Order: sequence, then C-alpha cells, then structure tokens
Amino acid sequence: MIDYNSLINSKSDNIEKNNLLIIDGDFILYIVTNKNKVLDQFGKPELDPNGNYIYYDKNLEEVKGAIDSYLNTLFTGLNASEYIGFIGGNIRNYFRKKYYPNYKENRKKIERPQFISEAKQYLIDQYHFIPVDIIETDDAVNITRLHYPNSIPVVVDKDLKSLEGKWYDAYHNVFVNTTLEEQDKFIWSQMITGDTSDGVSGIPKRGIKYFEKIVQENEMRAENSLPVLIYEEYISHYGLERGIEEFYANWKALHILKSIEELPQDCTFTIPEPIKIT
Repeated sequence: MIDYNSLINSKSDNIEKNNLLIIDGDFILYIVTNKNKVLDQFGKPELDPNGNYIYYDKNLEEVKGAIDSYLNTLFTGLNASEYIGFIGGNIRNYFRKKYYPNYKENRKKIERPQFISEAKQYLIDQYHFIPVDIIETDDAVNITRLHYPNSIPVVVDKDLKSLEGKWYDAYHNVFVNTTLEEQDKFIWSQMITGDTSDGVSGIPKRGIKYFEKIVQENEMRAENSLPVLIYEEYISHYGLERGIEEFYANWKALHILKSIEELPQDCTFTIPEPIKIT
C-alpha cells in the first residue's frame, strides 16, 4: 500500500518551487479506495485470530476525503503551483488492440474496488482530471511531460518510469532518473520477455536471462545492434513472415507514444493547459 502521508515528511529544500506536475491519475483511484484498517479504542489496528489485519470498506465521503488529502499532500510535498491530471476513460477502446487483439484482455476478470467509478468522476469534476480514450494515460503523460520539459511526472507505472528522464515515483515517494541506456534495455527486454500485466507475450519461453545473453552479444559489436538482434530473434522463432508480424505487433503494444504526431487518426487528444493551484 502506498503511504502517501510520508510525502510531507520527504519534502526537501532541494525541490524547486512552483513546479508543474503531470499526474497519472489511475493509480490514485486504487490508493483512495483501499480498505481501512479496523482500529481498537487505543487507535491500534485490530487483528483476526490468524494475526491478520481486519479491514472495512470506506464510504463514498471517506473516498472523496482521501482524494483531497492525497492531492493536497502531493501538491505541498512537491512544491507544486500547477498541475495536469489524466485518468483512464470509460471506453476502453485502446488503439493497441488493432495491432494486438489480446491487449489487456487478462484484466477483465480483475475485481474493481468499491466506489472507483465515483472516485474517477470526483477527480474529473473537482480537480479537472482529463479522461483519456483510445490512447492510454501512459501516452498522455509522456506526450505532455515532453511538451513541458521542466515538469515533474507523478507516476507509479513501471513502463513510464523506464523512459528516459526524471520521474516522481509515487509508490516509493522518491525521484527516479532514467538514462537512455536504461530505457532502451527495458523496452527491448520486454520485446523478448513480454509484459504479463498487459497480456503481451513477447517471444514464448524466452526470459530475462535469454535477453541478457543478447545484450552480451550486442556489447561485443562495434556499434549498437540490439534492435537488429531482437528482430532476428523473432524471425528465428516464428519464421520470416510471422516473425515480422509478431515483432510489429509486440512493438505497437509496448511502445509508449511520445508526440502528437504519433497519435492514431481517430484520437482527438490535445496537450492541455496547466491548472493553477489556489
């Protein structure tokens, strides 16, 4: 569970003033709808006979209060003067499904917390978070933070944190600086291993150790040939025609968009103006 109260304690004079935050709001929904621990008369968590914490569901007003508390703490802790927030839309018509039909199909059976729809609407109505359809919040955050190069992206998602740049990891409440080399290794490793959380297969029965062997082979070459080596692995595993198709499909599923020019034709996303924090 994310301890968002520790944000205030992590505030540092090293953080510049008047920051613009680019917020991936999807993770906030799960923070604020988490169940509360049952406390005894002394304020200590109660345990069941097996020694486990006892939880109860929040009511809607508690969920809204948790949103207010989290965002106010975030704004204060990161010295923010303005922000842009994105959240997943209600129509999950991901453009990636055009290239990878099973994209995120594995998530349909995941149980959603109580009041998550109401929490989303509260972020939209009260904080002007922008619902994103066709593309995903990852794409919206990345395109926007590159448009505002001095902004602070606030994320939890591993895919975003793998991209080159400076990120605020809202799970661990720390800044993360990702190099171009780290970015390239992450995306190309996913092209081999796949991404089980999104239902992307990569090359079956090929894991991270197999990818590390490819990296070692690449390091022995005079110039960087990692994309070529990965492409050759697809051809070797699937054959020429299907190998090309699978390589392209996996790339389209895993690649996070960087600019407006990359948007699908039916996507109307535009880069929004920041909202002032009053």
